[in-house]
Amino acid sequence: MDKNVTTGGGMRRALTVLAAACALGAAGTATASADEGQDAAAGPIAEMHQGHDYGSVERDTRDFLICDNEADGRKVYIWFEWADGAARGYSDANGSKPGCGTGEVYTGGLREVSVCETIDWWPDACTTKKVKW
Repeated sequence: MDKNVTTGGGMRRALTVLAAACALGAAGTATASADEGQDAAAGPIAEMHQGHDYGSVERDTRDFLICDNEADGRKVYIWFEWADGAARGYSDANGSKPGCGTGEVYTGGLREVSVCETIDWWPDACTTKKVKW
């Protein structure tokens, strides 16, 4: 599996968030989080799309999900990289048919998760998220 990271519209979103944060700071406004006091560790540690394809890793259960939602003939996989240099990928074995690929992943030292789509004769298209477990 070839893995080439693409950023898509991530930079635009990051700049928009940064501009909004600066505006709030300049106005001297503070807001409380709606879920303040709730367990911050609940929910996915990584959740992302590559086109319409989807992948996630749950923080509390270590379960992962990889879904091929495009009937384009391209294989979709979730790729894990750990701090020690180890790497492993899992695919949605049934392609774009109903149902997703699932499993459990060792999360100790996990540093990066990618959702990728294979492209023949070209580097794979991936959306990547750095994580700190």
